[in-house]
Amino acid sequence: MVDESADAVGQDLRGSLAWFGLAVATAALLTFLHELGHYAVGAAFDFPGLTFEATSVRDAAEAAGVPEWQRGLKSAAGPLVNWSLVVIACLAARRQPVARWAQILGLVASIRGGLMAGAYLIASALGSAPSGDGHDELNAAVGLHLPVIPVMVLTLGLAIAAWWFLVTRLASGRRLWTVALTVAGAITGFVVYARAGALMMS
Repeated sequence: MVDESADAVGQDLRGSLAWFGLAVATAALLTFLHELGHYAVGAAFDFPGLTFEATSVRDAAEAAGVPEWQRGLKSAAGPLVNWSLVVIACLAARRQPVARWAQILGLVASIRGGLMAGAYLIASALGSAPSGDGHDELNAAVGLHLPVIPVMVLTLGLAIAAWWFLVTRLASGRRLWTVALTVAGAITGFVVYARAGALMMS
């Protein structure tokens, strides 16, 4: 009995570490693909001063008079990469047994958009909506002349729907622990990627 109990604990620990590690790797890869989406659109429109950095893509498009709709598309490109992967993950998670990679991919890919949209809506309700600096969804809505609040509500709604769909497919009895591992892994992956990217590009 003791050996079986120890073996179960070992398997549980290895499973948790594997889930956390996959979340870390997924977050790092997603951050790169998100920024690559921005860069690809900027390159397609030949934005002046286009520079790929670890966690941002800078350009001089506004100062150069690049049309607002093109700048809006560049802002939208990163989130669209994330949401495309969320759709793929949710479609894959419909199959049984549910693939671990699909759950991790969908959960991690939807965190950023949900948090950004939620923060914007709360700030707006308190009368202090944030500026567009670093806020892809806001910049995309403004650049494409879309109503900002509905865009944020839609983004938050999609994130909540994705999480509900994916979390309900996690093993019952361990959902809270698995979500905690996913969030911790996503944060760790972003930090590791940002620091490693900064070192490589310095």
